Amino acid sequence: MLLTRADVDAAAPVLRAAGVVVLQLQQPVEAICAGADHARGTVVLDGAPPDPSVRRELLARADVLRADDREAALWTDAEVRSAGDTLRVARELVDAGPRLVVLGAGAAGNAVAWRDGAAVVPRLDAEPVDTTGGGDAFIAGLVAGLEHGPLEAARWGSAAAACTIETLGGRPEISPATLRARLERRRAAGHEPEA
Repeated sequence: MLLTRADVDAAAPVLRAAGVVVLQLQQPVEAICAGADHARGTVVLDGAPPDPSVRRELLARADVLRADDREAALWTDAEVRSAGDTLRVARELVDAGPRLVVLGAGAAGNAVAWRDGAAVVPRLDAEPVDTTGGGDAFIAGLVAGLEHGPLEAARWGSAAAACTIETLGGRPEISPATLRARLERRRAAGHEPEA
């Protein structure tokens, strides 16, 4: 909470050089906006707006938005009670700026919307041991999967989160090969169509 615009401005060269800049929305709005303004690569917002009055300002700066189940409801003034509601909100948020929106949709998985489509991507089966780091792993997998398209990016996020919550301490060995193998096993079992 002590991060300032000046702190972010001091890191401007690093932000400008980065291919992807992930901005955690638990930071002060001025710092978030400064980070997005300095970024030249893909800007990913992770979380919920700290204040509903800044939703439009943040969405205008974002290429990708990710919010978990609880945070998804904070992006809208409408009721979010089902996966269908979450998918509708995701579509509305795409219309407000980001090219990809991935919102937690409870037990159904994740609502994914992009300019040309939308879908609900089921969560991967996992036996939770420790949920520490599951959300952070999701965002990391999502970012790593962006080059493969919107649905596959969400699947990569889900695979990374599943690997993480199955490991005590939230620090599993995750690599692109690990995520691909997990997704291929799911497809081979007939649970997920090809992207």
